[in-house]
Amino acid sequence: MTQARGAASALTQMQPQPSLTSGVVYVPPPAYETDKFVAREKLLQGFRDQLKEAKHGQSLRQIIMLWGVSGLGKTWIIRHLAHELGHDQPDAQQKGSFAIVFDFAEDTVRHCETLDALLRTFTQSVQQAIHRLENQLNTDERREIALINEAIAGGQSPEEIARAIVCLFQALSERFVPICLFDSLDILEDTHFDWFAWFEEHLWMPIGRDSRMLLVFAARKEMKRFQQFEVRRRLKRWQVLPFKTDEVTAQLKQERRVAEAELVGNILYPYSFGHPYATWRLGEGLAALTPAAQPIDERVARQFEKDFADLLGTVIEWWLNHVNWDVRQRLLAAATLRHFHIRALQMFLAETENNDDLRAEPDSYFQDIIKSMLGTDLTFWSQIHHGYIIDPTVRKIINRWLLLTDADEYDRRHRSAKDLYVRLIRESQPLSATYIIAAIYHDAMRAKARAGGDTPWSVIEPTVTAYLDPVTSRLDLEGVTTLQEELERDDELRELLGECYQELTERVDALARVVSQHSSNGATIP
Repeated sequence: MTQARGAASALTQMQPQPSLTSGVVYVPPPAYETDKFVAREKLLQGFRDQLKEAKHGQSLRQIIMLWGVSGLGKTWIIRHLAHELGHDQPDAQQKGSFAIVFDFAEDTVRHCETLDALLRTFTQSVQQAIHRLENQLNTDERREIALINEAIAGGQSPEEIARAIVCLFQALSERFVPICLFDSLDILEDTHFDWFAWFEEHLWMPIGRDSRMLLVFAARKEMKRFQQFEVRRRLKRWQVLPFKTDEVTAQLKQERRVAEAELVGNILYPYSFGHPYATWRLGEGLAALTPAAQPIDERVARQFEKDFADLLGTVIEWWLNHVNWDVRQRLLAAATLRHFHIRALQMFLAETENNDDLRAEPDSYFQDIIKSMLGTDLTFWSQIHHGYIIDPTVRKIINRWLLLTDADEYDRRHRSAKDLYVRLIRESQPLSATYIIAAIYHDAMRAKARAGGDTPWSVIEPTVTAYLDPVTSRLDLEGVTTLQEELERDDELRELLGECYQELTERVDALARVVSQHSSNGATIP
């Protein structure tokens, strides 16, 4: 039995990390290519509409934050916005536009040892963007450019250089819409929060106040820590989501690595869950594994599930590359749970690690674990679930990888999770509805894995019947209503259960009728 005491300090110690693959080499996400950009049409149209209004003199009121875990394509979106929207010339009817792209990537921030160096690197991006406007500039605009060049060459302070940049943008915004695109904002916040605060005060605030400019950020998390109220008030957050199945097909078609993109897209979706980088890795792998003339179907794909597991392992290792061993193992374990609070995490880890000492640890110990997990940018607080969640796409990929690599451990973890929620159902009446759905989910995950296909109702029906017993469920009328509402909006459970979902809703409706009848008669369920 491992010792839990003192593990909190171990969370900060880096240990050797065994690979999650069988020697498959990590391949970085491909660089942006214009002709391979797909989907995101709704998001792009939102930007087009805003820019169209701004070009005709209407005020821009929004600062936009794009956020989502690594590999969803945020950098591609930033680059595509610059490509599509950032090169229009002004005319008599409307303004032109220009885009400045700056990436606070780790290499950039690490290379810049001082704030002054980082600002000057950003200023070079500004100068490059302005240079592309050379033939479109008037006398006043050229004068402002000369001033910023003087500020840089004259060794002026960062504050003076920032003021010169803002004044330049303001001058150009008479005939252009400046589009400022900042990528990897979370890296700047995590590594140099004082620099982040400086950029906020001296650049983003002045730019954000001007309704003629568009300010766009991209980050791996929601970035709720903007200090300035005015920035928070103007900020609109857009979560970047994984692709749907038809968008996966479009991605594979554009990459032109596999024939029969629609069929292959449907085959790969249960492994990548629409995550663009995971889909790309699997598509590349499948193309390398199969002869060009060999038709690909589900039977052929199943022959390569070991290879798929290794490829998914490289994606997971990429997400967890800088995460300490203890945190990494706890996060991989917690990915079994769709959502959790401190007590649920304590009970689950104690069971999965076979460690009774964990049950005696204080809440502060698990708060430290959760804090470390939050630092990975893969774990978030969910207001909807009133608990912590691991990003759903990340969680699904980790679960799929575990099923492919160790089916027995996969089954054991989901059984432990089911047992956890059954216990919580008995202990906590106010949250019984949430815990009932969680228990059904873990039963269904086990049943589907064992069946190797759709979830069989005959397997999960007995446990569902037990959960929805009018007595043991301990649900009153309000609780049953909550159960119906949560079930209605649970798209993941609906997809998991397939045709069984309708059976489940009918059982819940039947329970609601029983509880309602007892309630209207003024009686309690015995």
